[in-house]
Amino acid sequence: KEIRYSATPASEQYSATSSVAGRLTGMNHTSAASFTRSIAKKEMQPISAKPVSTITMSFKAEGFFILSAAKSLGIDEERTFRAVTLSNLMAIHIHADFGPLSGLCGATIAAAAAACGLVYLQGGTLEQIGFAVNNMFGNVSGMLCDGAKADCALKISTCVFAAFQCAAMALRSESVKATDGIVETDPEETIRNFVRLG
Repeated sequence: KEIRYSATPASEQYSATSSVAGRLTGMNHTSAASFTRSIAKKEMQPISAKPVSTITMSFKAEGFFILSAAKSLGIDEERTFRAVTLSNLMAIHIHADFGPLSGLCGATIAAAAAACGLVYLQGGTLEQIGFAVNNMFGNVSGMLCDGAKADCALKISTCVFAAFQCAAMALRSESVKATDGIVETDPEETIRNFVRLG
């Protein structure tokens, strides 16, 4: 069966995503657009024969994502380091219960981890970090992986936007409710539900 896609071109998606991301974080449009494009380009590079050390096994950009946001927001080095560490640990924690293969897009996990790092970076509480988890998995949990190809850049762009949006909501103590889909009051339960989907 042939599946036809009719979607907004990636360049327009980048523009829309970066505009909203800029409003949420205080970045200007140019730096937010550059930031979003650089994440997608970094992810879509061909695999090199050189050894690369990675921690999270997917998306490989949440650390870059946090570092770029910290630089734009003028956050000090120690808080930035802690936010990157939190983000990486969240990605590892979510991946820990997945099997070796999942039908879900790995960018959703990395973006959820990045949203947690963004909340911490901007002075959020533990409860607000939990809200970021619930917001992300209430938002992008059904994104499927249909193989590595050009539309991965579009999925990454979608997840970048979602991370900014969900972090901003969490910082206002807004969260997807436990009555909605796979989301539970306890973010650990939300993660368990998400893992069951995978």
